[in-house]
Amino acid sequence: MSNIRKALGFSLVSKYLNQAVTMLSIVFVARMLTPAELGIFSIASAIALIIAEFKSFGVGAYLIRSDHLDESLVARALGLNGLISWSAGLAVFFGAWAIESFYQKPDIAILLQILSISFFLNPHAGTARSLMERNFMFDRLLIVDTVTNLVRFGLTIGLIFADLSYFALAIATSAGYVCEILLLLYFKPPFFVFMPHFRQLSGLAKFGVFVTVAQFFRTLNNNVPELIIGKLGSSAQVAYFSRALGLLSFLNMTITSGIRPVIIPYLASKKREGQSPGTAYLHASQLIACIVIPIIAVFSYASTSVIIFMFGDQWQASTSILSILACAYGLRIVHTLSPQLLVTSGLEKHLLVKDSCILLLTIGLATFAYPYGLDMVAWSVVCSATTNIIVLTIMLHIFLDIPVLAQLKNQVPNALLTGVVLCATFLLDHFVMRLNASQPFVEVLVLGMYCAVVWFATIFVIRHPLRLEISGLANNLMKRFNR
Repeated sequence: MSNIRKALGFSLVSKYLNQAVTMLSIVFVARMLTPAELGIFSIASAIALIIAEFKSFGVGAYLIRSDHLDESLVARALGLNGLISWSAGLAVFFGAWAIESFYQKPDIAILLQILSISFFLNPHAGTARSLMERNFMFDRLLIVDTVTNLVRFGLTIGLIFADLSYFALAIATSAGYVCEILLLLYFKPPFFVFMPHFRQLSGLAKFGVFVTVAQFFRTLNNNVPELIIGKLGSSAQVAYFSRALGLLSFLNMTITSGIRPVIIPYLASKKREGQSPGTAYLHASQLIACIVIPIIAVFSYASTSVIIFMFGDQWQASTSILSILACAYGLRIVHTLSPQLLVTSGLEKHLLVKDSCILLLTIGLATFAYPYGLDMVAWSVVCSATTNIIVLTIMLHIFLDIPVLAQLKNQVPNALLTGVVLCATFLLDHFVMRLNASQPFVEVLVLGMYCAVVWFATIFVIRHPLRLEISGLANNLMKRFNR
């Protein structure tokens, strides 16, 4: 267990440090580029991100959960990864002009061709990263991610100052991948090989089909509203929707990205030991949700102040979209670890069926909603997220024997915590300081400090399970300090 906690500590430091760098990049870029410019890049990056789900073809998850590992298996995994990733890269590169013609917006093709570089670097980088995660080498991943993000951030700002507009974002993204693979190859993990093998790939491919397509559907589901708006509307509309969606995604990733890399190896180790991962899943989900949901609720309430503070006055059209999408993200976070649980439990096919149905629902609802405005598109995302959480709750009950009542009770403390924080925010807004974005920096600063104190106090008052983790962490720090 100490190995898990140590790995989690390095992972948390890595992700939170790098999310801070990412936040600085978001804040600077939003003020340096116009909504129309960012809308063009949002379309290209969304397409590249969706296709990128085919890059690894589930190889990473396979290597992490495999009971027995050797260089031969890693070479075959690298071979399968290469075949899929390089093919996807060629498809993006040569299909870029057709995509630009479909959207009828300038420079999408060139942006996609620059972004396609990552597809050719992914097999070796992805394999090395998965092996390092399997062996809990998160101290080295901390170095890799930090250096990569600093390089990407520096290039982005520098190239924008050089008047390269949205091309700066694409070039910096690809340069970051080059930096990442060089560092990963330097920290060569156990069993890593450089030369791929292309024989006996059927077993790997069978696993990868379900995992990859399911993840592809989830990623497409998250980005399809932007793609629909990009086709039916203007690039500025894409940017307004993308800023609200991106802010919530950033918040979600800031809190959960440090935990996710440890979750799959941890659940896989429990399965190899013959233990049920259900209890660990419920506990981890509860702790993540108790942090994310209250913050998302406050973002929804104070959306105007948050948007103007983060991006500036030119992004005020995103405020109502943020308030609505916050509801969807609050629902999603409840079962945010369910894909990892279902994959490690051998339920890839069921996950694929579920994700494909949710995707079709999202496409239909978003297309129907667009003529009624961006707010209605946001509400269509909420409807899709509501359906998704209901289906997942039933799936966990049927296939993993996690009772529906246990899942509901697991989130009761989080609902109470969120309610208290929202009430405190309402009182601050009405009796102390109006949250009307007249002084966004002061409002967000005061609101953040105030809600943090209320949240922390409420954790102990309602005896939330997180208090045990906080107390344990405090005791460990005190012991080290007294040595």
